[in-house]
Amino acid sequence: MISLDQKSLKQAHRYILFNCDDVQQYIREHEDIVNSHTGKRKWSKAKSHSNDFIEWFHTRMRDGRCKTQNSGVTVEAITRSFASSKDERPRKDSLTYYGAITDIIELNYYELCKYVLFKCDWFEVKEDNYGMKFVHFDKRCYQEDPFVLATQVHQCFYVMGHLEENRYYVMKRVPRDLFNMGDQSDGGQEFHWGDSSDSSSNPTLPVDDGEVDLVRTDVPATIIDELLPTLDDQPHQIDYEEDSDFDDSDWDYME
Repeated sequence: MISLDQKSLKQAHRYILFNCDDVQQYIREHEDIVNSHTGKRKWSKAKSHSNDFIEWFHTRMRDGRCKTQNSGVTVEAITRSFASSKDERPRKDSLTYYGAITDIIELNYYELCKYVLFKCDWFEVKEDNYGMKFVHFDKRCYQEDPFVLATQVHQCFYVMGHLEENRYYVMKRVPRDLFNMGDQSDGGQEFHWGDSSDSSSNPTLPVDDGEVDLVRTDVPATIIDELLPTLDDQPHQIDYEEDSDFDDSDWDYME
């Protein structure tokens, strides 16, 4: 058993709360409280919520058992993305983050429930001219949110590029018995991690190796009790082709 520092423990606990279905109603309640406040930009509210939600949630649970409540704080929606600190029109996007696992942690809440978290280093991701994603291991991001639930991740690996130092291309692992052609034909398409294929739902095409089968398999076989002639049994005949231009008078001259 290991002990996390206060910052890492707060980050891990915050991520679990934001991904717990039973807590979603309190996240919405917190959003309503923050949206009712004026004088702060939405980006600032979102940042405050990410840092202060744990304390607010604990206070909210404690106040639920008390007569006096004191839980009014700011909030943010973690699914919103801001173009800059001045952006007043955030949007909800489905983003893919790429990183590397640095540690595996299990949080045990007094034996009542347990959560397995991956602590990761997240990297900035870009695309080259061919649409292939790559990262730089020395360019990290989202350092305040290093944790992710083990059940949420998909496996991938990185292949070192040859054109630029410290550039690694993202490749997603392909099962040995599954190959997805997809709808795209360009070289930038990605392979996706998936379950083993089922032959009944995913029929495969026969492999064409260029050989022609000379035996018919769609009709019953016919057996003939006959010995094939050998080479010695066959008559040998040599044909000499006469030259129509040959003149016997030439022989007379030579005599």
